[in-house]
This record gives sequence, structure tokens and C-alpha cells, in this order.
Amino acid sequence: MATATIMATELLEQAQACLDTLDAEGAVALCRRACESDPSNVAALNMLGEASLQAGDPEAARAALLRSVELAPDGAGCRYMSLGQLADGAEALRYFDRGLARGRVPIPDPTRRAADSPSRSRRRRGCA
Repeated sequence: MATATIMATELLEQAQACLDTLDAEGAVALCRRACESDPSNVAALNMLGEASLQAGDPEAARAALLRSVELAPDGAGCRYMSLGQLADGAEALRYFDRGLARGRVPIPDPTRRAADSPSRSRRRRGCA
């Protein structure tokens, strides 16, 4: 299983390079391979969702993001925001609400010293 995770990680690095050069179809193919090698890899599912959206395949994006949410419901809120964009009506509002709830960060107190505040490096970035 560790080998599958390493393979998936390498494929995701290649997929990110594809996304960085606007090759969404190449990224989708690599993400699919990563998901095949490690079906419970939430990062692979998240990137597959993003790449599928960029490639113009909302159905594949929705399927990947729903599986990601199923595996890690308390994970990054951006997945819910993407699902909200893919849904309609009350369903979209529920996804947006979930995404916003996970994305809330405390507003810094301007009276506190910078050393007392959480550092930027400890804040979660991206949709992994």
C-alpha cells in the first residue's frame, strides 16, 4: 500500500505540472492513474475534481469531489465550494454553507503582538 501512495504522489506532482501549463486533459489522465493506484487518496480525488473542471467535465469533477468528501468530510472547504458551483438551488446552498464553515478563520486581534498570533505557515493552504 505504501508503494501505491508513493506512486500516486509522483503522479500528482506530474499532474500539477500539467495544470501549471494549462494541460487539463493531461492532468486528468495522471490523476485518474493516481486514483487507480490509491483509490482512497483524497488529494488525488481533489486534484481530479479540479482538473476535470478545468477540462470541461463537470460530471467527472462532481464524482471525484463527492468521493473525496465521503472519505474526508471534515477536509478542505474548497471541495464543498466547487460542489456548490456544480449544484443548483438548495443543494448548492448546503454545499456553500459547508464550505464556508470549514473555511472560517479567526479574525486577528490588532491589539495582540504578532508573536502571539498563529503564523501563516501553520495555516492550511490549498485543497488537499
